Amino acid sequence: MADERPAVVFLSHPQGRDSGDYSHRVTLPGQALAAHLRVIDIQTAHPDSVAVALKADLLVVTMVADPLVASLISLRKQAGLPTAYEISDDFADFPPNLPAHAFYAQPPIQALIKGMASNADLLQCSSHGLLRKYAALNAHHAVFPNQLTEVPALPQRSRIAPDQAVLGWSGSAGHLDDARHLAQHLQAWWRHRGSPPDDGPAIRIMSSPLIRGVFEAAGCRVDYRPSGGFKDYLAFLDGIDIGFAVIGDTDFSAGRSDGKFLELASRGVVCVASDAGEYPISLRHGQTGLLFADEPGFIAALDSLVDSPALLEQIRSAAHAWVRTERTHERGALERLRHYLPLLHARFGRDPTHATSILTDSGQAPGTGLTVMTDPSETAFLAASGQHNAGQLEAALTGYLQIIEQRPDFYLPWQRCADIARALGGEADAQHFEQTAIQRLELQVHTSLSAQTGSAGSSA
Repeated sequence: MADERPAVVFLSHPQGRDSGDYSHRVTLPGQALAAHLRVIDIQTAHPDSVAVALKADLLVVTMVADPLVASLISLRKQAGLPTAYEISDDFADFPPNLPAHAFYAQPPIQALIKGMASNADLLQCSSHGLLRKYAALNAHHAVFPNQLTEVPALPQRSRIAPDQAVLGWSGSAGHLDDARHLAQHLQAWWRHRGSPPDDGPAIRIMSSPLIRGVFEAAGCRVDYRPSGGFKDYLAFLDGIDIGFAVIGDTDFSAGRSDGKFLELASRGVVCVASDAGEYPISLRHGQTGLLFADEPGFIAALDSLVDSPALLEQIRSAAHAWVRTERTHERGALERLRHYLPLLHARFGRDPTHATSILTDSGQAPGTGLTVMTDPSETAFLAASGQHNAGQLEAALTGYLQIIEQRPDFYLPWQRCADIARALGGEADAQHFEQTAIQRLELQVHTSLSAQTGSAGSSA
């Protein structure tokens, strides 16, 4: 029997599905939501992405900045089909050291994102900081913070002597400023303890060589681990007792999630966090972690932990218990449903299949799991796009033409061929490719909307 439950489609821009951000914002939430509704994960490089997005009972656009997707949202709105738009980073304040800065710094891109967020039926953000900044874009909004999957039992801690507490921190390139702030605070703490930084306990770091240099330049003794996979990261956390979540005073930092606190707590590591951004919302000072507002506060917080093993043990146990029960993807899926179900109700004109039982059952409704839609042409398209961006126009053109042979209905390689033909001076060829791209796209849109209108009429 066909699964008649409503379909929620997560639409994302092309990217690796093995990244932490994608896992936290698409894969894991999608898997949890799939216990209740049909959930599909698709990226814009898929030849069928337009059709799938248009036919979705609920479309969730994960901060895609694409004029075509903006048009899809408008078409869906005209057809009575709901769309949620997610802002997961402060696109207006991307740090210059991040690769995405040049893209998001463009005023037309920022205007496009704001327009899509405003036009959607729901604006969802990954943190309260982002919502505070962008809530005015849409009267219907929600915060869906990052969650955890499985939290293991509280690990045993053998280092109980005050001078044996292991300090640790991990961060990516986007946390460069955070690393600088932490290094300065650690310098002050070691001076307060009567030890010069280069003679005090080492700070265990897992990051890039660039960030390692930040701590070494501050005179800190560093026990360095190179960045690795997620298993390496968990092993790193298992080897420390006190971790840090330090954020700067930028909008981008204020919009980050509280993921560091969740990850530390899940492994029995006490978190010392900035009293800013998401941390004062989720972390209970003195109970599940310690907050600090300035350098003296940092010193006092760290002193209290290294000088009191009993307090450290009390906090680590309480934090672990809290995240194990309150910050799971199962709980997060129920929160999403609380906002998604009214949109689906409006879409169907009645409660969607199983809707009346979703919020009362144990979360074990039958589900087929998250459907990840991929196509062989996606890999070839990304390769050709890389050549295109690198100025290798003839090689890129060959790649796009090979994709067209396999998927002539996919409008995007036709459009890219038009761009290359025009760049090479072939205006007639460019116009042919361009017109074909428009025809392919219009056919997909017309077919999808016609099918969806008929489906909605029969199910009303």
